Parts: sequence; structure tokens; C-alpha cells
Amino acid sequence: MAFITRTRESPALTVFTIEGPCSAAEMMSALDDFARAGLTPCALLDFTRGSVAIPAADLKATLAHGHRYAAQRAGGRTALVVSQDVDFGMGRMLEVFAELADFPVDFRVFRDVEEARRWIGGTPR
Repeated sequence: MAFITRTRESPALTVFTIEGPCSAAEMMSALDDFARAGLTPCALLDFTRGSVAIPAADLKATLAHGHRYAAQRAGGRTALVVSQDVDFGMGRMLEVFAELADFPVDFRVFRDVEEARRWIGGTPR
């Protein structure tokens, strides 16, 4: 079970800090909470104290769930920051799934929070 903290750092950026193993259901619930609280174009998901405990099929389902909010974040960016190799691989799969689905939000996985912040602060597509 994950502990997820959401912080709106600016009108353009929400940061999620995830501690512990995070399931697909927990990610979908966090997406719904994000929408209710007010979406921002950019999001940073910090899994450095957590893990992406989501099988590939559930990863696709999570992406599909997020698609209902994607138009409101079109052109935005989502950065996943991870510390474990397996989570980096899951993040790369998410990047590919999002690209194949022509998802209107850019996804990228990082191992360093500051590098992710620099990417988020860059020019979105």
C-alpha cells in the first residue's frame, strides 16, 4: 500500500510523492483526486521512496484511466522519478504505451528529481 502526497507547487506543476509499493488502483485514485483538486499541465511523480507495483496490463489500464483527463492537460508533461531499475523499466514502458496511444501529454522517466524538474520546466510540445 502506498502513501501518496500531492502538492501543487505552481499553477503549472503538481508534485506527487509516493512512499511504498503503489498499485494501479492507487494510481487511478490519485488521478481522480488530481482532477477534483484542479489539474495542472505538468506533474512530477516522485517514486524514489516508493515503487511502481503495477503489471504491464494494469499500466495500460492506468494510462487509459488517465486519458479521460488528458485533454485538459494537452501539451503538458508528466515526469516519473524512480530509484530502482525495475521501476525505470516500467516507466519506459509507460512512455512507449503513451506514445503508441498518441497521448496528448508527454511522459518521461528519470532517476534524478532535479533533471526531471529541468525537463518539466522546458518547452512542452
